[in-house]
Amino acid sequence: MYDLICIGDITVDLYFKTESLKVEDNRLSLAIGGKYPSNLFYQGLGGNAANVAIDASSFELDTAICGLIGENAFKQIIIQHLVKKNVSTELLMFLGDYISISSILLLENGERTIFHYTTPTAPFNIASHMMTQLSEAKAYFIAHIPPPTLGEKIDLVNHISKFDKPIFMNLSTNDLKFRLSELKPILDHCDCLFLNCNEFANLVGEDYEKIDFKKNISGKLGFNKKLLILTDGQNGSYAYNSGEVLYQKANPVENIIDTTGAGDAYTAGFIASFMKEPDIQKAIGTASEFAAKKLTRLGAN
Repeated sequence: MYDLICIGDITVDLYFKTESLKVEDNRLSLAIGGKYPSNLFYQGLGGNAANVAIDASSFELDTAICGLIGENAFKQIIIQHLVKKNVSTELLMFLGDYISISSILLLENGERTIFHYTTPTAPFNIASHMMTQLSEAKAYFIAHIPPPTLGEKIDLVNHISKFDKPIFMNLSTNDLKFRLSELKPILDHCDCLFLNCNEFANLVGEDYEKIDFKKNISGKLGFNKKLLILTDGQNGSYAYNSGEVLYQKANPVENIIDTTGAGDAYTAGFIASFMKEPDIQKAIGTASEFAAKKLTRLGAN
């Protein structure tokens, strides 16, 4: 029995760091036809599900990942990385030429711009024998699942919810393209939802600047009796639970190397702490501390 099964994306991350990119008004300027030297290259593993599985494993949770990888040059690289990080690979699904890859342009301040590609028509079909193994887990984290439609994701979440175990979840960029009413069939089965404050504002259709996050705003999502976690970068994070609002200041970081995966690190830190001891304040403290450490090293996990 696994403590936590993470369901969703696994991505190969290719990092390029250069000092020759021009930044204006918080945007990169690239010349058409230009060629830019990179003074650093790094290959790692990413994806919400993979990051959370790996990071949760570092807290000594017995984790597995259920996701797609292709029968290509990256297959063994992905498997070896997961095994090295003590994440079970027995629920991986192998699919022909499927690929999920990110090219990450890393700036000196640790911020990054990501070019991402995922095979657009790959089916995310979990075999029946895997469903039996899934049913035995203590909890689930449902991340970005490429590339199913909203209806397919709703069907999957409905099935997982029948196991009657805690479901932790975040919403992907694709999910956030839909209206809140369209996402309700997914959110109805979620026990704990992670979003950043800008995502929350977009989801509820309000201006970020006009929302007082120190007040109980979980009702805007219909989460009055569920756990909602909102992160706000250097401004800290909030937990909303049954009318109670808890706040955690962000841990200071002197030298940010790479911001990739910091949100997933927060998620994993919270889940691991909360599963061991259901103390929400302690969990957001652990999450904040772990996310800060993530910012000081290269790679998402």
